[in-house]
Amino acid sequence: MKVKVGNNVYDGEIEPVMVILSSGEREQIANMAPEATKYCMYPATEDWIKDDYAKIKAWMQDGEEEGEVIYEKYEHHGAMVWVRTDLKGLHRQHCLCFAPCAKFKPGQDDNCLLAQENYEMCVRHNMTLPVWECPEFIAAMSQ
Repeated sequence: MKVKVGNNVYDGEIEPVMVILSSGEREQIANMAPEATKYCMYPATEDWIKDDYAKIKAWMQDGEEEGEVIYEKYEHHGAMVWVRTDLKGLHRQHCLCFAPCAKFKPGQDDNCLLAQENYEMCVRHNMTLPVWECPEFIAAMSQ
């Protein structure tokens, strides 16, 4: 079972999810067409129901064509962390430091100060922070 909340989809195969139903909602689900696979609750405001419910219909279809965004929790360096499943383990492919940057010298005294501070913060808070933009970046020549 998957549960969509806002624009995030959570997969019960990866993380426990629960739907709490009222007796009326249970009855509505019991009366659904056999081929129906989605049940939705939404605010009954003009924004959601105008134009023959166009916004809610679009929200219910969102992600089906391009793949849903799913999050998972896993152990990383001894800590339980959350990650977007489609981005898990890809930070080096997206990080300018690993592009490679000529100033990036992990484990050396002359390592980039910004990269070192980023690394130390990641260790301190059990996070992974790829660098997308950097004022110090110098493209290293490929070998």
